[in-house]
Amino acid sequence: MSEFIFDSASTMTKGSFSMLSPTPDLQDVKGVHDFRVEIRRMRSVLGSCLSLLDPTWGKNYLDELRWVDEVISPVRNVQALLDRFSSYPDSIKIRNDQLSELLRKDLKKCQMQLQLDLTLPAFQQFLSFLNFETQESIPCSHSNELVINYLERFNATAWETLLKAAVKADEDHLHEVRIKAKKVKYLAEASIPVIGKSLRNHVKIASNIQSTLGYLQDSKMMTASADSVEILEYEKKQRKKIKNDWKKFVKRNF
Repeated sequence: MSEFIFDSASTMTKGSFSMLSPTPDLQDVKGVHDFRVEIRRMRSVLGSCLSLLDPTWGKNYLDELRWVDEVISPVRNVQALLDRFSSYPDSIKIRNDQLSELLRKDLKKCQMQLQLDLTLPAFQQFLSFLNFETQESIPCSHSNELVINYLERFNATAWETLLKAAVKADEDHLHEVRIKAKKVKYLAEASIPVIGKSLRNHVKIASNIQSTLGYLQDSKMMTASADSVEILEYEKKQRKKIKNDWKKFVKRNF
């Protein structure tokens, strides 16, 4: 079990984990995003495997991951709006350049706040939780065979929950479907080294769901942030297209 948990976080120990240095490069927005993805992958894995661990230890670990996710998220959310804006036709971008400037200022503020948050004692505590040199301290005494059986069950349950949600969800609950897709994707990605390649199809479909419905969520966020009639109309058309694409996707895959 210890090997499984830390294999799932291997990316954190490489490129993304460099974000945990005392003076991380917060200008590297992609690095911040990649680090956030690894945090969420760890949350998904540990949350699903909590029954295999000491409950107090597991809860403390999840609390640390949740806190870091919360302080990182604002940077990524503003960057998502900037990315959304950059995808607009030139005519819209030129006439709404003021919005772009406001978003860039917001991004700077979020980066400064994140820099402050990462100097807090709480972040140092988080680092102690991610001490990959003390893997043996993870409180799990189950056999590898039992762990694999549990993982297969956890993945199957997450997949079945996603399928039901995808088929039944109305337009107001598609974000919940995306959250379930993330859980399937992150858990499956981390489980493949243990269970095998049979989960790759789960990863593929969940990734497509995450991307498609992610565009929908970004559109809603932009609609809430913008006051330009032109942008609001553009986003309205985009959401309609995404919802139609989603219906086709469900019919093809479910």
